[in-house]
Amino acid sequence: MGRRVGLCGIMCSPRGVLGWLLGITLTLVILSLSKGPIPMEVGLVINRFCPSLWHDMKVRNVFALKKQMEMNFSNQAIIKKSYNCSSLINPINDPSAIPEGVPLAFSIVFHRELSVLATQLDMLVNGARHAFCIHVDAKAKPIIRDSVHRMANCYRQRYPGITIIVPNDTIPVYWGHFSLLQSDLLCGRRLYDSDHDWQYMMSIAGTELPSVPLSILESKLLSLNGRSIIPSATPSGPHFHERFSHVWELDLKPTTYSRPNRISGGDDPKRQPKMTQSKIVKIPPPHNLVILKGMRNVILNRTMVAFIHFHPVAKNFLQWMSNSMIPEEGFYATLARVRIYQDEFVTQDLEAPNDEEILVPRLAFWEGHSDPCFGGYVHDVCNFNTQDIPNLVNATQFQTFLFLNKFEATKDPLAPICWRSHVESRLSLIPELHSTAVKGSSLDFSDMKINYNT
Repeated sequence: MGRRVGLCGIMCSPRGVLGWLLGITLTLVILSLSKGPIPMEVGLVINRFCPSLWHDMKVRNVFALKKQMEMNFSNQAIIKKSYNCSSLINPINDPSAIPEGVPLAFSIVFHRELSVLATQLDMLVNGARHAFCIHVDAKAKPIIRDSVHRMANCYRQRYPGITIIVPNDTIPVYWGHFSLLQSDLLCGRRLYDSDHDWQYMMSIAGTELPSVPLSILESKLLSLNGRSIIPSATPSGPHFHERFSHVWELDLKPTTYSRPNRISGGDDPKRQPKMTQSKIVKIPPPHNLVILKGMRNVILNRTMVAFIHFHPVAKNFLQWMSNSMIPEEGFYATLARVRIYQDEFVTQDLEAPNDEEILVPRLAFWEGHSDPCFGGYVHDVCNFNTQDIPNLVNATQFQTFLFLNKFEATKDPLAPICWRSHVESRLSLIPELHSTAVKGSSLDFSDMKINYNT
């Protein structure tokens, strides 16, 4: 017969006590996260707990925690919170603590991740200093779109005078298609036409989170002295040139498959529209421009924004790019090297250094080129989960990346919260970080591992 174990035999064992204490801690954390601003002591608890998840994802409590997190940070939960502004907004920035800073504008291309968007805004909003335009994918469900409008209204009520634009005339956005660049430009134009006196505009996705506290991000941009940052380099390999050699078309047939959705543990491949290459050869680029490779994430001063939207060279080039594949990776990068002289002679400075040598707007883990990805890849980009957080901390320790892409709470609701917690923990180090910002976090996670075998 098996040995019978009494209540004390369970509760008084080291593992039982630890599990009991951890359960209470998680309950307090979840309740605090669902009710309003996160108290400092609760934030510290999260900081201590999140690393334990990264080290041991098989602990029984993790699954219960994830279930609770889904209840508090899922799209459905954010939809409910959008009716109660006090429970929705949990900003980490205190406008009175950092009164000086460079005013920024953020063009956000949003699809469906309400909880990541809410976390993103909590990390970026600092009173009414910055301006935001959120382009909601026209394919998003009405309840998602309405929630974004309510979310924007909550911030307007909390910070009178803040500029948050949520356009109604949005477009359906598809991966690889011109629509992604269009949506970004739509918000860029709205921000340019707004009354907000921003100095830089940043293009980000609704699945990206800041890698550093807002004050460091502001100080990095202030040090640019008005210069735009547009990653731009000569591409290598034939695959990039194939995107612009022929006309590409969006295939909307419901029976076609896009690339498999390789999410760990995963979803079945989804039927999605995809881009197909036609046999039509494109004419050469206007003004004899050489197509260069960059990224959608750019940091633009007002002069560059005006050039992109109003100058004939930029408008001609945009029209030419409209039937290309992934045009956002070539549009900004190519225009960044354009030089126009008084006689309207157009050329490019192909010898200029890549702006990424100065500042990198975004970090992503690419399949086959980066650290291991525990969250799985979609379109060759890692979807971070909690096990990826230590690699993100290491990657940002010696070089400043302003944003990390990408987080999807539908895949792992803990990852965005744990990353927010890590960035928030750095706020106490701000005086030191301003002088040694590129060195990144000084946190050591090695002593935070909880041993569940004792």
